[in-house]
Amino acid sequence: MKIYSAPVSVIIPCFRCQYTLRRALLSIEHQTVQPTEIIIINDGNTLDETKKLSKVCMDSALSGKIVTIHFPCQKGPSAARNEGWNAATQDYIAFLDADDAWHPRKLEIQYQWMTKNSDIAISGHQIVETFSSIRTPVINEGWHVRKIRPLKNLIANQFKTSTVMLRRTIGLRFDPEKRHSEDYLLWLETIFNGNKGVFISLPLAFAFKALYGDGGLSGNLWKMEKGEIDTYIKLYQKGFITILMLNGLIVLSLMKFIKRFLFYKLVLQRSRLR
Repeated sequence: MKIYSAPVSVIIPCFRCQYTLRRALLSIEHQTVQPTEIIIINDGNTLDETKKLSKVCMDSALSGKIVTIHFPCQKGPSAARNEGWNAATQDYIAFLDADDAWHPRKLEIQYQWMTKNSDIAISGHQIVETFSSIRTPVINEGWHVRKIRPLKNLIANQFKTSTVMLRRTIGLRFDPEKRHSEDYLLWLETIFNGNKGVFISLPLAFAFKALYGDGGLSGNLWKMEKGEIDTYIKLYQKGFITILMLNGLIVLSLMKFIKRFLFYKLVLQRSRLR
């Protein structure tokens, strides 16, 4: 018997997102299994931006499910997600960034799998980068699920925020002081605290982010790198990894940073020559 609604709270932080939020909400509207509530956190937007955000919400077919929380000043995505998480009333939390979107079967597949496997506390899936309209991939019914081991997640983040669904009762939250790699820290803490996690081998989300941010290529990459190193240091301070593992992870992270930097610099040079 097909489920048409599920006890899921969708949390969407919103800072200057009025131009992309409509697309995100539309992707929720098209879900084959609908969430019970959608919590949007207005993270310090100006009065004019807030008016536009409110209009997007009111115009949405989902307006009756939308709850909006207002921050008078910007606190960042960690604090915004925490506030939404604390306000959520449903059994499961699904995170969606305002500039991302979901495959129509995302909630159907992920929710049903987690309810059939009640020992799983957190799950994620593939996300497809796209810079144009969404080309919804056909779901391959031969998809598989793999367990997320702490070591594997240490080497590379297995979860992107807009792919994550977790149980609301997990006694953890995002670090509100972190602005980079804050999600990675939470996923690692969740697994290291004994919660089971899995990765679903299906492209159930879409990202529309450009390779280069407003702050400049090297600046953004370095901030991300410092955030990742800070995540490893915090794991060491909490006793989850040894000093030997910490040093090895920092070296590996720096090597990956250099590789990314050189690659993006080459791509940028090629784009300028065209």
